[in-house]
Amino acid sequence: MTEPHEIAKLIASQFTLIKKGASERSYKMNNWRVIAKVKWNRKWINLNVKGARLGKDSEFEYFKLRKAYFMSLITRSQTYNSRGGKSPISEIILSSPEAQSLMNSKYPKIVVNENQIEFQGTIQKKDLESLSNVFTIFDTLLRDIENTLEQNAK
Repeated sequence: MTEPHEIAKLIASQFTLIKKGASERSYKMNNWRVIAKVKWNRKWINLNVKGARLGKDSEFEYFKLRKAYFMSLITRSQTYNSRGGKSPISEIILSSPEAQSLMNSKYPKIVVNENQIEFQGTIQKKDLESLSNVFTIFDTLLRDIENTLEQNAK
């Protein structure tokens, strides 16, 4: 078993103290500042994780990906709605397994706007591993986007 993400450890330590609450944590990863807003109750954890690119002049084209609940019900498969223009970042989000893993949460939404990327979703408050996985996957997605942006800049 891998080591849990540091932010997940800090947030999970509050679960034992407070049954229902909220917390906001931030950390820096390479050229990104990540802000995690977390609300929890007895059964669910609502996550809002934003990654803002630091010190760069690039503006991302607006893109939004969310689950299409009605179509998923009819087709009995995972169906998503997307809005916004086509860009290298939207291509990464649509094709990466990391984004697919994030979209497996309840009420998922990934939004790319200006110089930030935001994930919103809800997970069950079962264990530290599922919370840690969200942060680890989001970090991996940010690394993939950073690598793509550097390749496009060359």
